[in-house]
Amino acid sequence: MPDSKPVVARLSADDLPYFTAFNCGDDDLDDFLRSDAWRLQQQRVATSYLAFSADGREVLGYVTILADGINLQTRERKKLGLASQDHPVVPALKVARLAVAKQAQGLGVGVLLISTAFSAARRLANEAGCRVLVVDAYPAAVPFYEKLGFHPNRSQQYRDRENPSLRLDVFAPELPAWI
Repeated sequence: MPDSKPVVARLSADDLPYFTAFNCGDDDLDDFLRSDAWRLQQQRVATSYLAFSADGREVLGYVTILADGINLQTRERKKLGLASQDHPVVPALKVARLAVAKQAQGLGVGVLLISTAFSAARRLANEAGCRVLVVDAYPAAVPFYEKLGFHPNRSQQYRDRENPSLRLDVFAPELPAWI
């Protein structure tokens, strides 16, 4: 982690000038922050959280989340304690985007941002229902998510995707140590 712990805050209009310097090494993720994050938040489609350096001068990373639902195989549903007659769609919070600036990669910023998304999922569970945190991960990022306790979704509709679908039970009896 950088010298001092980063501060995570919900994206606001005041943050927009900081985006021009953000570079995570992936043009698509950089462009999303500059072109889409604020617009989608204004339209109530997705919400982004930024990790700032302790001095507040630099964006170290961001996570964008949105409401989702996921279909699971019967055995996957049983692991969540759900019965076969329960609603077929399991409510979820999706990590739509996650990016860490090049200079902050490997310093725990990604874990901090996933922790932010996890906390949001737990809050959402009390308001509307939410059982899992999901992500359609870039293939190269799958080991990062698996290290955090995410598991692949086994349903055929998720296995055929270019970006593997993974989930984390936010109410698992044993949660990962990073939480």
